[in-house]
Amino acid sequence: MKENDVNSKVKRLKEINNLSDDIVKEGQELKIEICP
Repeated sequence: MKENDVNSKVKRLKEINNLSDDIVKEGQELKIEICP
């Protein structure tokens, strides 16, 4: 396992984590819109 591979995997995981945060935020906003 080269260091470069590890770095790209870590970067990818961070991107996925950011995406899931965005999805959670959007879900909360949708709930607010549906249930005022």
